[in-house]
Amino acid sequence: MLDLTNPTVLKSFIFLNIEAASLILMISLPILLTFFLIVKNLRAFFNKPKNT
Repeated sequence: MLDLTNPTVLKSFIFLNIEAASLILMISLPILLTFFLIVKNLRAFFNKPKNT
């Protein structure tokens, strides 16, 4: 187990958690953005023929 009373261990633990979270965001955000763009374009593409 980690010694959470030790401030340096606590600091490194928090830093690792922040780093992991930022990595996950960096990977997932572009994927989500491209996914939403593709969905938006597909909806626009399929809606255009119906309107005209």
